[in-house]
Amino acid sequence: MNTKWSLPEADTYFAGMLTAEGFEIDKLERALGHCHRWRTAVDGGAHIGTWSAYLARRFSTVLAFEPAPDAFECLIQNTAGLDNVVALRMALGLVPGRAGITDDPARPGNTGSR
Repeated sequence: MNTKWSLPEADTYFAGMLTAEGFEIDKLERALGHCHRWRTAVDGGAHIGTWSAYLARRFSTVLAFEPAPDAFECLIQNTAGLDNVVALRMALGLVPGRAGITDDPARPGNTGSR
């Protein structure tokens, strides 16, 4: 496991997939090829913040949304010192309200699949 990233204790999925840069940064880079302004990025479902930390290098502000308490704690740890990352312990949705968070039984140990 790459020790740079904090992961929730319950996670057995991401440890072997994280690089020093983060998780699937090649996919993020392809998406960033469509950006022309670098003001605000929204990381909806930020999980542990690997993309948030990467986005912070280019964007003025990164809004990182993560509702799961254990993943949110890791997001805070993994983006510590990045003053342009605003971590928000909430989910994004169509309407205001409350919702529950559950693990996906088809993907045990994957805290990013909630």
